[in-house]
Amino acid sequence: MISFYLSLLDTAEEKDFFEQMYLEHRNLMYAVAKQVLHDNHMAEDAVHSAFLRIIQHVDKLSEMDFQKIKGFLIIIAKNTAIDMYHKQKRKKIIFLEDTERVIFDGALMEDAILERMEVNALVKGLQELSEMYRDILILRYLHNLSYPDISQLINISEENARKRLERAKEKLLMAAKEEGYYNV
Repeated sequence: MISFYLSLLDTAEEKDFFEQMYLEHRNLMYAVAKQVLHDNHMAEDAVHSAFLRIIQHVDKLSEMDFQKIKGFLIIIAKNTAIDMYHKQKRKKIIFLEDTERVIFDGALMEDAILERMEVNALVKGLQELSEMYRDILILRYLHNLSYPDISQLINISEENARKRLERAKEKLLMAAKEEGYYNV
């Protein structure tokens, strides 16, 4: 598979850089994708799609710090897997002709719409956060990384990682309150 990716690159430096990155991180990316998808074949597809996305930005990646590259690859693999999961989930919508009600993964569509509204509020809140806070939330809750791993990954102290996460959660909670999804 790596020969396919390398054929898409132009310079020898890009090929060497990509090959090293691929060999060092493909297993981690696969583990992240499998954690989301719970399926070996889909996880492999997600990693393949992620590397195709990464190839488009290999020149920018080669200028990044090694630890930031690892975080970037984790985020790309996770987001690619999440996209695939959502596409797969959309295929599970079944229309029941006799009751004219829509079932979405076993729940009535009304419930699915309510859940989707909450997800949309969360997504909107995440999009409004600065990149610094959004990344710490993603690394902690989507990638299940520990504070030591996060601090090492983004080159900050453990205490700073904890504080950023606390502030990120506060900002996300404020956004949920403003949207009327959380009343306390």
